[in-house]
Amino acid sequence: MKNIVIKLNKYVYYGWVIVVISGIALFMSSPGQTYSISVFINEYNKEFN
Repeated sequence: MKNIVIKLNKYVYYGWVIVVISGIALFMSSPGQTYSISVFINEYNKEFN
């Protein structure tokens, strides 16, 4: 098991793994914030002129 981990550490830089995971998490959280609000933008314009 230790040999597999050592071989994997030679090829994988875990900083990029963290960047990819955080990018996916940021993308997955954006529909709840931005896209759902943008559905009502026309109503906001009508209401608040």
